[in-house]
Amino acid sequence: MRIIKPNTDKEKMTKSMDFINQAVQRYLEDLDELQKQMHEAFLEEFGKNGMLDMNSQAKFARLTSKFSHFHAKGDLRKLPKTLEIAYDLWQKHKSEILIMNSEERRKLGRAPTRLAFVYLFNGEFIKALALILDYCEIVKEDISAKEVALKWLLYLGETELAEQKLHNWESRLSQEMVKLIQKYIGFVKNRDQRAEMVQKLLKIVEEIKEIGLKKKSFQSYEHISMASWMLSTLASSSLISGVQFPDKTSQLSDASGKADSIIRNKIDGLSPFQFENTRSASLLEYLEPKSGSRSATEYLSVGSSIAWMFELRKDLTLSYINSAQSREAMSALIVNWRIALKSGCFLRILQSVNLTQYYWNVINDGDSVNYRSILAATSVNMLSPDAMIVRCSTPINEENQTKKKDETMMLTEGISDLSIAGSSPLHQISKTCYCFTCAMYSSSSNFASEYQFASMIYFNFNQQAMSEFEKIFIKIRENTMKYQCILHGDEKIRPRPPLNLNIIFGISAIRWLTLKIEGKEKYDGPASKKIVESALKIVRYVPSRTKELFLTISQLYRQIEHPQNMNLSWMQPIDNRPFLKMSIESACDIFRAVSPFGKSKKIAFDFEENGNGEELDVKNRLKKELSYDMNRFNHTLYREWRSQLFTYIGRTTSDQWEAAYSWIESTSIGTRNSLQQKIGQTGSVTIESPQLFRKCVEKMANEMTVVQIARADDGNIYLIKLHSDRTPIIMPIAHETKMMEMMKKFQHLLMEDERISKNPGNRTAEQFWETRKAIDARMKSLVDEIQKNFLGCAAALLLPSTKLGRKCLENAARYEKCTKGAIRIGEAKELIYLTTKMTENEWKELLDRFGEMRKIGEKEMNMLKSSYHVCLNSVKNDGISSSSSISQQNNYSYLNICPELAQFCWEKLPIFSNHPYVCRVISIHALFCQLETLRDSNKEVPLQIDVQKAYYVLDPENNLGETKKRMMEYIKKFQWEGTVGAAPNQSEVVGALENKDAFFYFGHGSGSKHVTRQTIKQSKCNAISLLMGCGSVKTVPQGIGFDGKSVLQDYVVAKCPLVVGCLWTVTDGEIDRYLMSMVDDCFVRKCEGKEGIDKLRQLSEAMETAKSKSKLKFLTGASVVMYGFPIVSKPESVISSKSDEMRVAQTIDGYNRKALSSINLPQQFSEFPISPLPSNAPPQSLSDSTASAAKSPKFVPRRLRQIPSAETLPTSSSSATPTRVLRSTKK
Repeated sequence: MRIIKPNTDKEKMTKSMDFINQAVQRYLEDLDELQKQMHEAFLEEFGKNGMLDMNSQAKFARLTSKFSHFHAKGDLRKLPKTLEIAYDLWQKHKSEILIMNSEERRKLGRAPTRLAFVYLFNGEFIKALALILDYCEIVKEDISAKEVALKWLLYLGETELAEQKLHNWESRLSQEMVKLIQKYIGFVKNRDQRAEMVQKLLKIVEEIKEIGLKKKSFQSYEHISMASWMLSTLASSSLISGVQFPDKTSQLSDASGKADSIIRNKIDGLSPFQFENTRSASLLEYLEPKSGSRSATEYLSVGSSIAWMFELRKDLTLSYINSAQSREAMSALIVNWRIALKSGCFLRILQSVNLTQYYWNVINDGDSVNYRSILAATSVNMLSPDAMIVRCSTPINEENQTKKKDETMMLTEGISDLSIAGSSPLHQISKTCYCFTCAMYSSSSNFASEYQFASMIYFNFNQQAMSEFEKIFIKIRENTMKYQCILHGDEKIRPRPPLNLNIIFGISAIRWLTLKIEGKEKYDGPASKKIVESALKIVRYVPSRTKELFLTISQLYRQIEHPQNMNLSWMQPIDNRPFLKMSIESACDIFRAVSPFGKSKKIAFDFEENGNGEELDVKNRLKKELSYDMNRFNHTLYREWRSQLFTYIGRTTSDQWEAAYSWIESTSIGTRNSLQQKIGQTGSVTIESPQLFRKCVEKMANEMTVVQIARADDGNIYLIKLHSDRTPIIMPIAHETKMMEMMKKFQHLLMEDERISKNPGNRTAEQFWETRKAIDARMKSLVDEIQKNFLGCAAALLLPSTKLGRKCLENAARYEKCTKGAIRIGEAKELIYLTTKMTENEWKELLDRFGEMRKIGEKEMNMLKSSYHVCLNSVKNDGISSSSSISQQNNYSYLNICPELAQFCWEKLPIFSNHPYVCRVISIHALFCQLETLRDSNKEVPLQIDVQKAYYVLDPENNLGETKKRMMEYIKKFQWEGTVGAAPNQSEVVGALENKDAFFYFGHGSGSKHVTRQTIKQSKCNAISLLMGCGSVKTVPQGIGFDGKSVLQDYVVAKCPLVVGCLWTVTDGEIDRYLMSMVDDCFVRKCEGKEGIDKLRQLSEAMETAKSKSKLKFLTGASVVMYGFPIVSKPESVISSKSDEMRVAQTIDGYNRKALSSINLPQQFSEFPISPLPSNAPPQSLSDSTASAAKSPKFVPRRLRQIPSAETLPTSSSSATPTRVLRSTKK
């Protein structure tokens, strides 16, 4: 045993501990000063109770620049050096303290806990953990410290060390915690026992929650949060037969909620959901109150709680992004950034800026470019040694502006100049530089990881940056290793790299590969392969936390190495023709404004049947790998992996059922994650196999045909058609360049119409309407052109199918035999049926497509082409024709459209000109689920609606006088309840959605400002919803894997049977007349001269009639679409005769029971319970930006107020200009 010299060594040791304590005290004081400066800055930006929304990002960018400036001028910049000295002093003396008596150890034990607090607060967990473990050896009776140590060891993936410490401390810990940790470690380590461990873990967690919610103590909430976090990691495992894992996001939300509650009750100014900016986030006031310093245990507890809150909120935000829940992710990002700024912690602010930059790098919508620019400037400024304050548009202290001028500038201007110079504006790390950034980089692995993330984002994850990161990764790991050896107490071990570094490298690799695919970069062999191999190795270190990263990197590399492109004549890229004239000033400009579609490249085709032996071996290997990933991780709704893997399988597999299954499983990822989060477990929103999917399709009613228009991983557009009498029909229909040109020209016409409507200039009324009618005519021409050039002969596949008779089936069998199975039986049936829908030339063109896809020989193709009239006659002989029966007339096409094409008016394609029976569906999963729900509740399709049982919200912002006047007069004929000129009570809206048959909204946008997302999602929606505002059902695409930004997803979660709304901005009077015509035709008038079910007009028919009556049949009429099931009025609401009523009711009953009698879907589709979120759950999204009241023509409309017809306005010789008031399109 070492003998300590009483007068020398002990004195030095005491001075060293005093230095550590004083260093921590100085840190708290400096931090407090910085927190006060940020507190004042928040008050200047937001006031006492500032509302947070999307616009808050610009304010946070300014606040971040102020923080950077304050930090650079203050003493906290010296923190890394001070901490390094303190840490070394502790390591020098800790062995001496261990041999002292218990009283001395307890007294000197304050130093490591206070130092550990600083490290925890600043996110340097390895050093913090080493200090905590030392403290646990010094003060063996402190159980709280041991629980903190075990929690962080498990969180950081140090499972082996956690198991060792648990064995040593088992007798001192509570039995519940011991069992919880043992079972969790057992799950991580023993694959064979995972099914048993999951059940045991769930039971233990329930017990911990039950006890904890009764006690409501800090410790019990810590236990609940830790237990919920453990459950959130289980779903990363591969599928286990008979086991449904807890949903990751819902468990993270629970864990984060409890962590937030602890902070709210200790330091409420740092609470995520404390929005009063008057509250202080001062840690000094809490830890060093006037009554005396807090205990060593409390220092440790507070540091751990704050770090735990930040880490869980980061994980929850990433989970939202990875699960394609973009609005929830944006809300979490804004809250995270806010509390990071209030904390004054450099790492946490950098982490928040990085995550927000990453979000806007992943999201691809209209706001992305602007936000990327702001955030890039913010990040560069923050990491610079000479940070600047972003100039505010209105300076707060005018008298001080001259003094501040030299150190104040617009960051984006500086970034632009530096970028042009061609060198990185990021401050370069150097060992000879002593700035805060360089010092922290060398001393903190977490900080170094975040710096590298910022660098990767700045360079847009390019190849050079990725190669450099691979080299730097090794250096960061080696630099961290010495501290990990101290943590493990063994200098010989080679520990795994820090978890956060692994995750950031994995995320960066995914973005790098994704951007290579989107950029159509060719496979570059060894250079990329080396990085991918490193990435796959790195994300395997802690599979329970990074399995999804491993799967995604593997799949993306497959797509680069084996793109499996389909070289078909109609799938070639087109030459993008520029606009002939950008702006439209008069009717004569219309046809010059939008050019025809560009021409495709001519190619020659090779019809070799098979590749060589090596290629076949590669294909077989790929097939096995893809099948394994799909089957073993079917429950994983990880956006970047699922959207890539399943579409890749969908376009490459030869099995039609597997292909169709893969296509539908690749979509609606965000919506299904939202549903799964509500349910709380995996497996309920996915179809577990192609075999089960086949059963679901085969049990659909004959009257239903589902057509999916999907975007593949390569960007191209595919059509998938499903009917109970067919095997799936899958056809690529357009190259992505066609899609981009189509939507660009379509949206250009919409924007021009909106521009002219908002700013008619000096046009007379006649000129105004002449121009808009000309745009309407050009829109019609463009729609016709899109059917011809985008869909081509495949347009007929949008029409509903039906069951065929004996003669048709015989001919279909001959088709299959003639082509030796190249044309499958379902495709043969469809081709035969389509002879009644297509001309002979169109039909042959479609047949040619199948021949080219399947490489059918010329002889066989000629035989098939000669059979057109034979097939047509067989259809007629079987009693099936294009309009032979009521039942076939009322067959519906249910369109599931990818977000990139959802705004287009598919219903107005010429192919549907005589067939108005078209609905849209958000997801095929939701369709199957709703069918099961309707069957269980004895409801029938078409749904019968009593229009008298309705609730309305009319002009809640009280600024749409003409609409209010018009609609109030119309509403008098009904017995509706509702609110006028004011925001509705949310409880009334919930009651209306659950108990009424119809819900009407007349106002700006979708009404989400007044009828919140949470109100909709938490209701069990029974009412059909008619949202008559501009863009109320518009879907804004956000990139591959995202569902797009739309209110529709919220109605799907609420299981709303039908949503009717507008795809774009429409004129006020026109849309009001459209609605009144639609409601009258469907719910008030009966169809004259018809009997039975057809005496009741279906809503789709009424919508078609209303479109035909619109002055602008495309700009207004085509904007209104329906998402959901067909609707008819209840018989008693339109039929007065008792005998007629009875006859029609009986006919409807027979018709619909026939349609639903065979629907007996798997149990999983009925397991969508609707239950409110926990009362303490954080908001899922922030309120949308408030639209200003439209008091002048400068504002954009919900729909434009009524402009009198040309006949009632002055003649063209008059100088009068039509007056109008516009409404905001913002929700």
